[in-house]
Amino acid sequence: MVEDQTDPNCLHLYEVYTSEDAFKRHTQMPHFTGWVETTKDWLAAPLSIATGTHLFPSDDRWKKQT
Repeated sequence: MVEDQTDPNCLHLYEVYTSEDAFKRHTQMPHFTGWVETTKDWLAAPLSIATGTHLFPSDDRWKKQT
């Protein structure tokens, strides 16, 4: 999680997925949907989810956390 330099009330959470399908499956999981529902009234603005293309480090350097 990263705190925005211009707004300490804005936090960025970064996650890496092996594919777009893996990301889509994640957003349907009970822990994710439960988190979205639980935190919706905590946010000053609507939740924003953005995706991008991973550039660095190379994909083979990422390891699943245990």
